[in-house]
Amino acid sequence: MSTIIEIFDVLLRGINITITVLLASAVLSFVIAFLAGFGRIAKNPIIRKFTGFYIEVFRGTSLIVQLFWFYYALPGLFGIDLGTDFWAAVVAISMNYGAYMSEVVRGSILSVSSGQREAATALNMSRFQRMRLVILPQAVRMMLPEFGNYLIQMLKATSLVSLIGLTDILYHGDIFRSTNLSLAPTVYLLILVFYFILALPLIWLTRWAEKQSSKGVATE
Repeated sequence: MSTIIEIFDVLLRGINITITVLLASAVLSFVIAFLAGFGRIAKNPIIRKFTGFYIEVFRGTSLIVQLFWFYYALPGLFGIDLGTDFWAAVVAISMNYGAYMSEVVRGSILSVSSGQREAATALNMSRFQRMRLVILPQAVRMMLPEFGNYLIQMLKATSLVSLIGLTDILYHGDIFRSTNLSLAPTVYLLILVFYFILALPLIWLTRWAEKQSSKGVATE
């Protein structure tokens, strides 16, 4: 038991980095998701093609490669320095999951009943008013469950930030394991438990979102 407590104390040193990266990545990825999602249904073909290119690139390549790209390649090839390894990690995770979630945004908006759009048009609403007052409120409710699932995936993705030197939970676990090789199975088992404990509030949030969305969206 004393060994388990000692390992937990070590892992706790990285919880601040893990949670901070998760929160920053979640906020930025949600913003990117909406921007790219709207871009995919924009009337301007240049915007549609640009956002489509971004989505396919970031969905079609590995998050680890993207992480190394923002941390190592971007400064070396183009002289663009994101400032710290923290922001390199946040931007990589946000761009990756923002690409996935943008398709959720696009699909949810397009799945709103055409009758709702027609009714809003009949009320002489502008395109912006139709989107803000009629379509988006219904679409957001459809997005909630998927956004919750991606939030849990983002938590798991934060374990990759140790690859660029961020001192998160996995980083401290690896350091402890390297000096206590016989305890390696226990260390990684407790890391799994640690991530599961952190994921519990997100799991409950996702279930709540599913209940909210299941209450119904207006249809024809």
